[in-house]
Amino acid sequence: ACWCRMETLPEPTLCVLQVETLTMYRPSGT
Repeated sequence: ACWCRMETLPEPTLCVLQVETLTMYRPSGT
């Protein structure tokens, strides 16, 4: 589930940071 969309978010960087945080919690990366 990707709730971060570059189209909606003015700063894709924030999205990336959130994704990386989720990856740390979930090694699966899904």
